[in-house]
Amino acid sequence: MLSLTSVAQNYPTLIIKDISIIPMTENKVISKKSIVITNGTIVDINDFDKLKKDKYTKIIDGTNQFVLPSLAEMHSHLTEKEKLDTLLTSYVAAGVTRLRVMFSSEPVLKMKELISLKTIKPKIYYPYLL
Repeated sequence: MLSLTSVAQNYPTLIIKDISIIPMTENKVISKKSIVITNGTIVDINDFDKLKKDKYTKIIDGTNQFVLPSLAEMHSHLTEKEKLDTLLTSYVAAGVTRLRVMFSSEPVLKMKELISLKTIKPKIYYPYLL
């Protein structure tokens, strides 16, 4: 699995060439398309030969690879702080880039502070804090 967040942030324009796309709107795979990412945002999906490229464009071969929208875990219970790194990294490795925390074995404010120091983590939404 290829996570493109850090790669995309290092280049003004990134193209993933000839990748298969699994959309969430149709029950099919769209083959041999290329994705243009500028400043971390997908700006175009098209055939490779129809895309604008320059000498600063980073091109990654996506042949025999798949891309799909990120996944969200909407009812998560955080583990104890000693296992937090493993849990957060596992979510990202599984394609989960958004996480809604419903409960934590530690006080939520303390966990929020600990999580803010982690480098590999999904975007986290916390329960309402009083």
